[in-house]
Amino acid sequence: FKEIQKLIKYKCKNSSRWYYLKNLGHQYFFSTVKLCDVFIGNSSSGISEIPSLHVPTVNIGSRQNGRPRSFSIIDTNFEVKNIQKAIKKSMSKNFQKKIKKSKNLFYRNDSLKIINQNILKFLNSKNKQKLFFNINF
Repeated sequence: FKEIQKLIKYKCKNSSRWYYLKNLGHQYFFSTVKLCDVFIGNSSSGISEIPSLHVPTVNIGSRQNGRPRSFSIIDTNFEVKNIQKAIKKSMSKNFQKKIKKSKNLFYRNDSLKIINQNILKFLNSKNKQKLFFNINF
């Protein structure tokens, strides 16, 4: 992982189009990703949320194995050559064109309605107090 960070930081120093940000915080995360050509990492956001923004994800490593994938996600291992190959593919005009039409597998049009129904159901329930279990050691 340190090798990849070094490579990215080197590229950032030598290019006005590359930036390395360790942590943006959730407030600026999605606004920033929308401005990116590609999202690179092994975050669950790259699998579940970024596809809604029509930004390709280069998913590095096996941490997200077992999760459904949108077309916009390119999986690769930690080898520098393979990461470079995945980035190149993600930035190709053909791939960029295809992902503009892709859909996020996790998107639901009625999400807000379902969330509201569940909140109302909880608020209208009689037993709102958390259960407490006293465990003696």
